[in-house]
Amino acid sequence: MTTKKKFPDIRFKGFVGEWEEKTLGDVFKTHPYKQYINEASGDGLYEIVQQGNNPILGYANGQPFKNFQDVVLFGDHTLSLYKPNAPFFVATDGIRILSGNDAMDGDFLYSLLVRYMPETQGYKRHFSILKSVFSWITDNENEQARIGGFFKTLDRLISLAREKHERTLNIKKAMLLRMFPQKGEKVPQLRFKGFKGEWAEKTLGELAIEVKRKANESTTAPVMMISAASGFINQSEKYSSDNAGSSLNNYTLLFKGELAYNHGYSKLRNYGSCFELTGEEARIPFVYHAFALPNDNSSFYSCYLNSGIFDRELKKRVSSTARMDGLLNISYGSYMSIEVLRPSNEEQIKIGEFFRQLDDLLSCYRRQLGKLQNIKAACLQGMFA
Repeated sequence: MTTKKKFPDIRFKGFVGEWEEKTLGDVFKTHPYKQYINEASGDGLYEIVQQGNNPILGYANGQPFKNFQDVVLFGDHTLSLYKPNAPFFVATDGIRILSGNDAMDGDFLYSLLVRYMPETQGYKRHFSILKSVFSWITDNENEQARIGGFFKTLDRLISLAREKHERTLNIKKAMLLRMFPQKGEKVPQLRFKGFKGEWAEKTLGELAIEVKRKANESTTAPVMMISAASGFINQSEKYSSDNAGSSLNNYTLLFKGELAYNHGYSKLRNYGSCFELTGEEARIPFVYHAFALPNDNSSFYSCYLNSGIFDRELKKRVSSTARMDGLLNISYGSYMSIEVLRPSNEEQIKIGEFFRQLDDLLSCYRRQLGKLQNIKAACLQGMFA
């Protein structure tokens, strides 16, 4: 192979000299390590590593692979990469232990492999594809260390943002269970100070008014849909902006504070999702069940109806399995027949505001995580030309 020379588009100040084009197979070597651990425990000094997105299976003592600082683990079967932070055992066959030739920085090698990770191909073809990829690579050890350290820090920030989101999400899940009465109860386990007494029994239909407002041709409200994870989102975030086509004339026009129930199956919410519109207005699919709560707090009922408490009742109301379009066969009238509990308006407002603040925090962490991931993608593109 005739080598070429090039500079990366993004480079740390103070480094000069050209990079050399090589195949990845020319810059790393594999280690024929065959000590596998089949049983993991929560105790031990060293990681037991498996393939996949959750690489740490457990911990153990013994004689692990010790040259961990400069190695990267490549999962043949699951197309995954992992940079161990301590000596480790390999738990499953199909993991390849890679290290850079000569004195290549391990974090640099890991970032380099992340940049050129192949898309899913056939079983056992991933490694041969990875080895054949051409890349521009610096031989300057100090530059390798700077680049590897940069991406290690960025990965740590991404991990922290993800952990913050997960912790806050777990807090919300716990509070949903404790701040709303469970089946057969009329008072919650956890309550704001000053509120007493049982919550009143009602059907949702006794509190709600159906929204049948159609969007006309002059309407400029954004076209939105309900995501089980994020609530109302612009439809263009998931589909092309003209996905609705001529059916826009049939869309429902929803105003701020009104709610809609998307009776579509999802892994996160098997029996659909109900959210309050927090923006000024939106055009939403006419198949959603839209309604207003003129005498009650919409934020409160948005959280209450999404808490999972009503899943058994919703399951009873599904007249058949999901349709071809993924919608569950739950009519508006059937949804409105759900029996809910109603606290005072003051308590509704207090609970609704509490969960609104949690949702704002979750949105903040999601945005932060998205920005960091975008920064990483751009830097991988620019720093490994």
